[in-house]
Amino acid sequence: MRKKYLIVGGNAGGLSCATRLRRLDEFAEIIIFEKTDYIAYSTCSLPYHLSKAIPHFEELILMTPERFKKQYNVDVRTNHEVISVNPKEKVILVQDHIHKKVYEENYDYLILAPGANAIEPEIPGKEKLPYFMIRNIIDLSRLLDFINEKEVHHLTVVGGGFIGIEVVEALKTRGIDVTLVESQKHVLNLFDFEMAQIIHKVLLDNNVSLYVNTMVKEIVDGSLILDNGDTINTDGVVFAIGIRPATEFLRNTGIALDNRGYIIVNGFYQTSDSNIFAIGDAIKVRYALTNLYEPLPLASTAVKQARLVADYLNGLDVVNSGFIGTNVIKIFDYTASVTGITENYIKKRQLDYQYNVIYLAPSDRVSIIPCANIVFMKVIYEKQSGKLLGAQAIGKGLVEKRIDVLSVAIKLGATVRDLQNLELGYAPFYGTAKDPVNIAGYIGANLNQERYKQIIFTKVRDLVTSNAQIIDVREKHEFEKGHIISARNIPLSELRERIAEIDKSKPVYVHCRTGARSYSACLILRQYGFDAINIAGGYLFLSYYEDTLRRLDNNYQVIITNPNFH
Repeated sequence: MRKKYLIVGGNAGGLSCATRLRRLDEFAEIIIFEKTDYIAYSTCSLPYHLSKAIPHFEELILMTPERFKKQYNVDVRTNHEVISVNPKEKVILVQDHIHKKVYEENYDYLILAPGANAIEPEIPGKEKLPYFMIRNIIDLSRLLDFINEKEVHHLTVVGGGFIGIEVVEALKTRGIDVTLVESQKHVLNLFDFEMAQIIHKVLLDNNVSLYVNTMVKEIVDGSLILDNGDTINTDGVVFAIGIRPATEFLRNTGIALDNRGYIIVNGFYQTSDSNIFAIGDAIKVRYALTNLYEPLPLASTAVKQARLVADYLNGLDVVNSGFIGTNVIKIFDYTASVTGITENYIKKRQLDYQYNVIYLAPSDRVSIIPCANIVFMKVIYEKQSGKLLGAQAIGKGLVEKRIDVLSVAIKLGATVRDLQNLELGYAPFYGTAKDPVNIAGYIGANLNQERYKQIIFTKVRDLVTSNAQIIDVREKHEFEKGHIISARNIPLSELRERIAEIDKSKPVYVHCRTGARSYSACLILRQYGFDAINIAGGYLFLSYYEDTLRRLDNNYQVIITNPNFH
């Protein structure tokens, strides 16, 4: 008998499910309900139209309902809002905004892909300034109309998540001054604190006024009053403080939701009703590494879920391996990417992991290539097994390439030792003979075999305060341009002949620019009987970290002589 599928939501998840269902069943009846004017628009590309990188509005629309009907024989009903579901009768209630009527539609199977809505904060006086959210094409059009019709010199973005950061860059590209206000300790909370300082530096270097650990208290006389007492004079505000699942229409229907409104699903994305499935931003996914359920609002996630649902409904063998969460973002001329879990995630959820951390700052290509750039990397792995848990990378160069490799490695259960022998494409323009991913494997294997000890660069302040013995093994000209205030300079090239200058009775903390020379120095010193500890991340990580914290806090006392030298 001919099956009837109803799909709520006409974007990535809903459309992907419809096309897969059609490929598997030419004769099924498939209807998509979309409450807005458009389907198949690239939500993730909205900031790039704002920045004019995508010049024409029409380019955001990837498919029209008419074309979708001709190509896939799917009935797409725009301006049709599903306002309730009756699982017992297997019908939905639809508000037709075109013809101003409400009607019922029955189904055999219902797929929910309603997405999520932007959260609008409750701030006293909010109505006294033009304000905007960026979640769909209508939101973007409102902001663009405001910019084009008014004399806009300054805008404030509240919220430093992925959308907020992308909007900041887009506005700066248009020549508008921007202030970014983030309530947490750092922007992009998928990254760890010390890695986020690199992102903060990028924003500051591009003349973004940045407030972190700060909230908007109220709006008075066209100005934002912050909880730290500062006032921001601005022409308007873009709120990007987060999203919530668009599931209000499912309340009191019997479909199980969690306390935040996310639809509860099993491994086949089946809801509490066996004939109803849910995908996309309105659900939480199982994280493969932790078995915890978390939101993962990505189009790439939604389309994978959509395919699994369509396959399951057509009796195909399906496997849900869970997700590890791989994200990437462009921030001016930098790329920031993260995969798997972070230290912050482990600590916040009090997970029982015994883990080690790798910091490295290698070149993305052979260093003599003119476009070569440093990639700041952090890799986390289990101490005993060496199993990879997560990775973060930030830089101007080929960042996403390394995170993509590490994402695959994590998903397949690889260890740090496995990274050593990965065969990655090499030519001077694309990589190095020892790729950064391989180097991460070498470091991790050495740490696991206890060939040397390390301390993280964020702990250097404690070393300075305690008057610890710090040796800088960079060359003299590097040292003179900037160094840790209490460090002594003994270049690696002179270490053996000057080893008597080092106090053998107490630990020796060694660093260089990126960690490679100091690693060699530690091995030399250990063989001479010293308790040598490498400062992971080296002067490069430390200088970015110190410089950024100094610029964010006028009272911050740096521990390096020249924060501007990297």
